[in-house]
Amino acid sequence: MYMMLARNLLEGHAYADTGYVQSALAYLAPASYPPGFPIALVPALAMFGLNITVIKLYMIGLYGVAVVMCAWLAATRLPADRTTSCWVIVGVAALVAWNPRFAGWATLILSESVFVIVTYGALIACDHAYLRLDSHRSCNALFTLAGGLILASLATRVFGLALILAVWGYELVRYRRPTRFGVMLFVIAGLAGAVLLGPRLLGTSTGETSYLTLVFQDLFAHLNELPVTVSENLGHYGRLLRHYWLIVPGSATNQLVAAQWIAWLSLPVVAIGLWNRWRSSPSVIEIFALVYLASLLPWHSYGSRYLIPLMALYVVYLTAGLLRIERVLSAPRHAVLWLACCLAIFGYGLTYRATADFDHRIAPAAPNGPNATAMYRYIKQTTPKDTRILVRDPRTLALFTRRGALTYTDNANDQSLPGFTRVVSYAREMGVDYVLATPSDPGFALLRWVNLYPNAFSFIYAEGPFRLYRLRKAN
Repeated sequence: MYMMLARNLLEGHAYADTGYVQSALAYLAPASYPPGFPIALVPALAMFGLNITVIKLYMIGLYGVAVVMCAWLAATRLPADRTTSCWVIVGVAALVAWNPRFAGWATLILSESVFVIVTYGALIACDHAYLRLDSHRSCNALFTLAGGLILASLATRVFGLALILAVWGYELVRYRRPTRFGVMLFVIAGLAGAVLLGPRLLGTSTGETSYLTLVFQDLFAHLNELPVTVSENLGHYGRLLRHYWLIVPGSATNQLVAAQWIAWLSLPVVAIGLWNRWRSSPSVIEIFALVYLASLLPWHSYGSRYLIPLMALYVVYLTAGLLRIERVLSAPRHAVLWLACCLAIFGYGLTYRATADFDHRIAPAAPNGPNATAMYRYIKQTTPKDTRILVRDPRTLALFTRRGALTYTDNANDQSLPGFTRVVSYAREMGVDYVLATPSDPGFALLRWVNLYPNAFSFIYAEGPFRLYRLRKAN
C-alpha cells in the first residue's frame, strides 16, 4: 500500500487511487495511509522504480538510521561516566536492534523506521531545548525543530499525537504547569497538521473511507467494549514484550533452549535498570513511552511492530542494568557487555540460520520472484484496466498490475468472512472478474473454492503455484 501511495505522489495521480478495493465483508486495510512514509519512499521509487530488492535495501538503510537515533536518544539519559556509558549504549543498541525479531521488520516496507527517526528526533530536540530554557534564541529554534518533527511524526502515523501529550505530561511533572514552549509546540504541530495533513487523512479522491475516519470510527464503535479490549491488549503486549524484546527470544518454529535461557537472564538486568532509572524523575522519553503504550491499548488490532518505538527506552534500561551490575561486581571495564554480546551472537546465529532456511523455502511465492512477475505481466497484458481480481493479498497485486484487487479475509483474524459456501455470491456481489490463487492463501482456500464450484470458474493461466481463473457470469 505504501509503495502504491508513493507512486501516486511521484506520478501526480490521486493519492488514494491505488486499485485496492475496500470490502465491508472482508476488511483488510483503509484506502490510504498518512503521507509521511510514502513521501520517504518517493526518492527510492524515482531512482529505481518498483525494484523490491532495492527498496528493501533502502528500508534497511532507514532502519540503520533509526538505530543511530535510538542510541543518540538513549545517550541523553547517560549516567555520570559518559565515556564508559557511551560505548555500552552503542553496544546495547546494536544488540537490541539486530535481534532477529527486530531485524526481521527492517526489510519490510512498513512505516516504523521513519516513525522512529522523526519521533526520536523530536524527543532529542525537546530534551536539548529544556536544558536551554535560559537561552531564548536557541531554545525557540529547538522547539521549532521539534514542532516540525512532530508534524512529520503525525504525517507518518496517527500515534504521533502521543508526542504532544508526552511533552505536556513532562511539563506537568517537571514544572507543574504547561510552559509557553509546550503551547508553542502544540500550535506549530496542530496548525501545520491541519493545513497539510487534513485533506490526506480526512478524505480521499476515490470515495473510499479514509484512514483517519476509520481509526476513530473503530474506536467510538467499540466504546462499550473498551475495558475488555484494554485488558486483553495488556495480555497480548505483555506476551509480545516477553518474546520479542529480550536479548535472544526463541521463535515459534525454533524454540532454542539456549535462547530461552539468555532471554530469562536478561529479565533481571532490565528490572535493575528500570529500578535505577525511576528512582530519579522521569524524562521526556519515559513519559512518551507511557503515553504511547497507553494509546495502543484501546484498539482491536495489535502487533509486535507497534512496540518498536519503545526500543530506545529498552536500551536505556538494559544499559543501566549492565552498568549497575558492573559497578556492584567490580567487573573489568565492559566485561558484562562483552559477555552479553557473546551470548547474543550465539543465539542470533542459530535464529538467523533457521530464518534463512525458511526464506529459502518460501522464495517461489515471493512477490518479486519469477513466478509472480510472470503472472503479473500476463494480467497486465491480457485484462482491461477496470478488471477486478479476488486474491489473498490485493495490495501486492494492485501495485504490480494497476488492476482493481480485493481480498476475502479479515485482517484481524485471518478467517474467510464471506463463508465457505458464499464465496461465489460474494465475488459476484463485489464485481469480481477473476480469481488468483497464490501460495500465500492459508490452506489454499481459493483453490478449494474453485474445486467445490467447478461450474463457476474457468481456468485461464498458471505460472508455478500461481493460478488465474475467470469467474463465470451467473445464469
